[in-house]
Amino acid sequence: MSTLANLIKEDFGISGRDRWLRSEVHSSLVVDDISETFFFNARGIRGKALDYLIKVRGWNLKDAKEYLNRGAAYLPKD
Repeated sequence: MSTLANLIKEDFGISGRDRWLRSEVHSSLVVDDISETFFFNARGIRGKALDYLIKVRGWNLKDAKEYLNRGAAYLPKD
């Protein structure tokens, strides 16, 4: 599972297999696990892990980059 999918799993749970995954809480939040891209259709946003941290979690750019550079290495891999 990609870093992006693990972030979404932490926040909302995630289900599905292979390429396409979906949030268990928000059915319009979809992850393409191959391209590591999310689509949050209900909110009209999409992007990569950095975008997710900024647009969904509300983090600033500095903290999001730092987390991905250091913290994401410690996310569980499924």
